Amino acid sequence: MNQITLEGGTTRSLDVEVFGKTGKPAGLSLSLKLKRPRMPFADRIWSPGNKAYLVDKGYIVEPTHYVPGEPVKLNVYNKPFSSHVMDHVHGLVGAGFYHSRLVRDLWPLAWRIIASSSGLPDYRAYLAPSSFERPEARTMEADVLVVGGGLSGINAALEASRQGSSVILVDDHAELGGFMKYIDPQGVNVLEKKLEENRVKVFLRSKYIGGFMDGHAFTSPGYLNIVKPKSIIFATGGISPIPIYENNDLPGTIDLEYALKISSYMRDAGNILVIGCSQDVFKAVSILASKGRNVKIIRPHGTTCSSGANSSETIGEANVLRVEGMGRVRRAVLDDGTILETDIIVSGLTPFPDLNPALQNGATPTYIPFNSRFTVSHNGYGSTGVDGLLVAGLAAGITDNECSVLQSRVAGMLAAEHAGYNAEDDVVDEYRDKCKKWIDTLGSTRGLDYRMTAGTIDFWLTKKIEGLQFIDWDIDMTVEDAVKTYDKGYDSMEKIKRFSGIGTAAEQGRLTIPSTIMILSAVRKVRLSKLGWFRIRPTHMLPSIGELAVRW
Repeated sequence: MNQITLEGGTTRSLDVEVFGKTGKPAGLSLSLKLKRPRMPFADRIWSPGNKAYLVDKGYIVEPTHYVPGEPVKLNVYNKPFSSHVMDHVHGLVGAGFYHSRLVRDLWPLAWRIIASSSGLPDYRAYLAPSSFERPEARTMEADVLVVGGGLSGINAALEASRQGSSVILVDDHAELGGFMKYIDPQGVNVLEKKLEENRVKVFLRSKYIGGFMDGHAFTSPGYLNIVKPKSIIFATGGISPIPIYENNDLPGTIDLEYALKISSYMRDAGNILVIGCSQDVFKAVSILASKGRNVKIIRPHGTTCSSGANSSETIGEANVLRVEGMGRVRRAVLDDGTILETDIIVSGLTPFPDLNPALQNGATPTYIPFNSRFTVSHNGYGSTGVDGLLVAGLAAGITDNECSVLQSRVAGMLAAEHAGYNAEDDVVDEYRDKCKKWIDTLGSTRGLDYRMTAGTIDFWLTKKIEGLQFIDWDIDMTVEDAVKTYDKGYDSMEKIKRFSGIGTAAEQGRLTIPSTIMILSAVRKVRLSKLGWFRIRPTHMLPSIGELAVRW
């Protein structure tokens, strides 16, 4: 299924193979404890484990991440005996053995076993490096580096360029626009043309790695790039929180962007249940409904719908207590006793800002009380107090679309000003007029000096501790596991991470840190500052050999 025919006869390459013969999404990865497949929630592609999709009796690796246009099939049922040994060795011995013996003494041998057993092209490169062309390292120049190619990143880059700066824009996707490319593709096309007109250098399929002594590093196909900008803007967007209810790891829970991504490829109508009712939710629901999907919306207790939204599909205020099904979601049980038949549950909840790259460069986390989300400390305009470091859009904590765009433009203007250009501040006046609430709120947050209540945590739908409510899908850690870890005396996220491993897998704490500290603060009545954040280390996002290689 490399090519998909869309309406009007146009064809498009399917960048991930997630559909079997039924046209229903297949599960992502395998649960380490429960040994069952999962859905590709939030389209998180951060590690080889999460790039592998269980289809029929083997894995298919996402081709765009390794060999473009060429899926790599791996048979996991007939793998060598050595691979089976490696699968179970970690469960038989403790971490002390792993570090003192395996890493120190046996790692060169163990790595060859792992590489030869996996079949992944990245791993094969280590076995036969001479057959791969080395990436070229190069130094680039720019006044402003913008990380993130969504709506905020594009507007920040355009404004910085309009003020006279030379700008590099880096995004790890194949297309610009982020979520908006599904909601307003024509608007994104207009912005792309403006980037070209303003001579903004755009690098797609490129990953920001981190800031180092030599400068900021990012990859692009065939290259490792080093740039020393005078200002850097993180417009890294956000990630939808995992809704927490019983059995929330059954295949069938995905985020809003992924629902739009796969909607054209599904061959049956199906029943879709959406949690949340923001502006973006109603735009997405209208698109899904136009494709013949039976869509229903529920509003979690304590949340409000966007003003003026068409709520004809809204069921009302309710929470999902649990989902049921054999191998995949079949029905959702609500707290009012309603049972809804559904094939897919979509998280339309307000995303968590992706703070990792800004934190890795010296910014500090802060909590926003009125929307129960986190950002990094800044003055309301995007300046973090770290020399030349700014945040924009959702990464700055702003969830209102209009204010997000205006603040991103302000961040671009401030970046140009920091780079030595005489900026025109008309956009600042507009931002002040329309978004004073955001400026006042973001400029006066108290870091993590807040204590949560259960009612303010919109993604925790059951408000109970026990049961299969997964808070970290990558290592199968539940809410109950997190609370018990805290009760053992591991009372900070740094200690909780080291004891339990939470947040150390593919998502590197982007989802699990906010979820865990909010729930523990509410359950154990402690301030967020007592729990804190755990240390964010470089690299921000490790590139694969395939992404760096010029040819295979």
